[in-house]
Amino acid sequence: MPDTLRRIVVEVAAEGRSRSVDLVLPAQRPVGELVPSIIDTVLGDTGPHRRWHLSRLAGPPLDPPLSLRDNGVRDGDVLTMTSAPITPPRLLPTEPCAVVATVCDTTTTAARAAVVTAVGVLGVLVGAVALVGSGLTTGHGGHLWSAAALSAVAATTSVAVGRGDPALASVLNTAAIVFAVATGVLAVPGAAPPAVLLLCATSALAMAAVLLWTARRGGELLGFAAVASALTLAASVGAVVDPRPQTVGAALLVVSFVAVAAAPRITILAARLGPPREVVGEAQATGAHRVLTALIAGWSLSAALGSAGVGAAAWRADAPGPVAAGLCVAAGIALMLRAGSHAHPLRRIWLITCGFVSVAIGVLVVVCWAPGQGWWIGAAAVLVCTAGVRWAGRPATLTPTARHAVQVCEYVALAAVVPLACWVSGVYGLVRDASLS
Repeated sequence: MPDTLRRIVVEVAAEGRSRSVDLVLPAQRPVGELVPSIIDTVLGDTGPHRRWHLSRLAGPPLDPPLSLRDNGVRDGDVLTMTSAPITPPRLLPTEPCAVVATVCDTTTTAARAAVVTAVGVLGVLVGAVALVGSGLTTGHGGHLWSAAALSAVAATTSVAVGRGDPALASVLNTAAIVFAVATGVLAVPGAAPPAVLLLCATSALAMAAVLLWTARRGGELLGFAAVASALTLAASVGAVVDPRPQTVGAALLVVSFVAVAAAPRITILAARLGPPREVVGEAQATGAHRVLTALIAGWSLSAALGSAGVGAAAWRADAPGPVAAGLCVAAGIALMLRAGSHAHPLRRIWLITCGFVSVAIGVLVVVCWAPGQGWWIGAAAVLVCTAGVRWAGRPATLTPTARHAVQVCEYVALAAVVPLACWVSGVYGLVRDASLS
């Protein structure tokens, strides 16, 4: 056989048809020019046009621009012709060490990015706490200017480089807002706590608003703005009415619950999904989900912070223990049951987590108020958590009666939040004293 020819066996497999033929083909013609002739010779009219692949047995497809000789095809080789590329087989290891190394999952790109971002945010928080602690201890004015400069530099850098690196933008946005809060703390070191809280919340809200206006992106900015707005309103109530922690915490709880209930309507207005828009594209829908997730996350966190304020007041005996515990538990149950109204898993996680934190604070308040009952309260908490994990791991469709019962529990918890908040903050006592006078 001359070197210019190749005698090969071609296995042609098509839909419902397969043939094996012996062919003598020119060795110097490109494979892509030989494929149509092979198909016409073996199968004739194959109907609709499709892309054919000439491959070796247990090997990769041949390179169409190259000839049979350049592809390394020799006399007697067996080739396969298919309309879909065949995945070449691979050798699986049998040694224990190789098997363990093979099954290791190394494709956790999203998890790696999340961990890197979390570590960066944690570093920012540690730096801010160290700066504030040093500034309050020494009273040196350089700490104030350092915090302000770091906030400004982080905000400017986020706007400049954020489009190309969203993870870096998230860390820089967090740094800008955190150091803006640190600037507020260091600006008035001897002021009353409600005034400091109001200044810090206002600073964070202003920085988040500026970054949202300049960058026009970043879900974490919406979350920061949601938390800061709720804190600003609650701190304003505390500064004007009553500066005690239980008053600020109760006001923060009420504001957060009103905001969580209004979050879907706010999202519709912000994303412009109202009746005038006849068609909603995928981009608009995705943006609306992002806005709603950020708002729910921010106001759920502010509700948990409100429960923490009420719990701290009860721990210091500034608020009645049973009432404070009831408020925290009612707020936590309402948040966790509200998760059933949302389909996005991230929103459900935020609601359930913050609700669990509120309930845990209520349990700790009860134990602090009645230490002798801690043994059965701890056992009941363990049993309830175990049952909750088992139920979450085996989701089942609820019956209409069960759904109605869950809705009733949510409504009862929501209805109990405002009266308990008024009780904890001393509104009832204020009204009673006013009526007696």
